[in-house]
Amino acid sequence: MDDLSLFLLSLDNEVEILPTMTFFPKLPPEIRNIVKIRRQVKESPSKAKQKKYFAAKSQMHFTYEASSGPTDSDGYNTPHSSVRAATKESRAAYFKVRSHEIQLLGYGCGNKIYFNPFVDVLHFDDFSSIFSHQLRQRLRRPLPFVTGLHHATKIAFDPVPNDERIGDLAAEVLDDYEIAIKNIQQFWRDKGQDWKIDMGWKRAVLEEEIKLLREMKAPSIRRALGRVNGGTINGNAKIFHLPLTAEDLA
Repeated sequence: MDDLSLFLLSLDNEVEILPTMTFFPKLPPEIRNIVKIRRQVKESPSKAKQKKYFAAKSQMHFTYEASSGPTDSDGYNTPHSSVRAATKESRAAYFKVRSHEIQLLGYGCGNKIYFNPFVDVLHFDDFSSIFSHQLRQRLRRPLPFVTGLHHATKIAFDPVPNDERIGDLAAEVLDDYEIAIKNIQQFWRDKGQDWKIDMGWKRAVLEEEIKLLREMKAPSIRRALGRVNGGTINGNAKIFHLPLTAEDLA
């Protein structure tokens, strides 16, 4: 039952939610929600139409995914409970505590993050800011596409970055892209499908790299950080930067 107790992340005191669930212990008040928005590089859905020796114009597409997990006052991840799927009773109790949700529209029902708008501090790291900004700028998605954010009363971002940090962020985004491309190509090689790495694929890889190099320049990153482009934040919400203090969590 220790794992099940993790669903009470947003409670400051032991509260009787359901008659059979009064034995969950009080948890440290610094445990809150962390929200991550990430971009995944994948093979194009139209690739099934390609033929050997045929140079397609583009062979890749991107999806964006949102996930969540608790974080402590310094921004470090803590174990996340799967109590929503444990039992019908635990699920009912969980949704009574975490009654609101954030959703990344257009990317499936799995992109929902549940939270308590009155207690939880929602933390968006620098990469979440970068990718939400990229999603908005590239696809020109109508606002808002990160729905439910207006319910949050406390939102935290990473510390205000210096030039070194911005350089590291740009390098990591580019490295992540290169690793994804190498993994796709290695998968093809393992399947004996080297022919798929044709001029169409190479051209698409290069074009994307050029876009990223332009987007990952310091001025572009600075515009993206410390915000969630695509989500509407309540004007009365408190905005913090890590590390959080006891006063922030009160």
